[in-house]
Amino acid sequence: GKMLIPKLGFLSIMLSHIKKAEVEDLVFVPVSIAYEHLFEERTFIKEQTGEKQKAPYLPKGFLKHKSRVCIDFAEPFLAKRYLDEIGIGLPDDKEGLMAAANYIAHRVVWDINRIQRVTLLALAAYVLLSTTRKGMLYPEVVRRSFKMIELLETQSAPFASNIDKQGLWLDAALRKLSDEHAIKVIRESNGDSRNDLCLIPEDKRLRLTLYKNSIIHWLQDEAIALVARLCSQNADMEEEELFVWLRELLRNELILA
Repeated sequence: GKMLIPKLGFLSIMLSHIKKAEVEDLVFVPVSIAYEHLFEERTFIKEQTGEKQKAPYLPKGFLKHKSRVCIDFAEPFLAKRYLDEIGIGLPDDKEGLMAAANYIAHRVVWDINRIQRVTLLALAAYVLLSTTRKGMLYPEVVRRSFKMIELLETQSAPFASNIDKQGLWLDAALRKLSDEHAIKVIRESNGDSRNDLCLIPEDKRLRLTLYKNSIIHWLQDEAIALVARLCSQNADMEEEELFVWLRELLRNELILA
């Protein structure tokens, strides 16, 4: 579910057309498409577990699949003008074009991340996976949910319209995950939700991670800082040094803001 490093070959070919004066400039329009419920989630999970995939096809029920989708557009930008603004310009050689394509690709991904909406299932999955325990009591889920929203608001993260301030979204998300057997909710017979227990089956964690990863970029620095603080207690490096080292290490795997 996370944003990967872009493929640069096609972008460098596009930039070469500007250099050859075949086009004056290129306009890039970063677009974020956030699905609340991914139709291909089973396919993604099979890929992650190494299961052999069949040839691409439209599974049965494709046209009946329903999901809320948020489509957002970032500010368009001109490739040549952007490269001039950051002092790179448009190089003549192939290696230079690849480097320029890298700047363009990262600009597009950063813009997409900036407008990527926090969806109902993504937020619920993040909260449920915020513990190493097999589950949480409902009041703890509620408390962590509101804390998570507060933290995301400090990052100016945009939310899907069905995430309300009263917390009704959480009950809807838990009900949906329970109906799809992604979690198991053990309810009190007397109807007191304070003792309800939300259990996360071990074989469903990967599914929840798929949704959680779509919003991890909003909390990346906080997560890295916490890891650095924990590791600095048993390491030869200072906390700030560890933070920088971890950030550089993760650049090989994620696009960091």
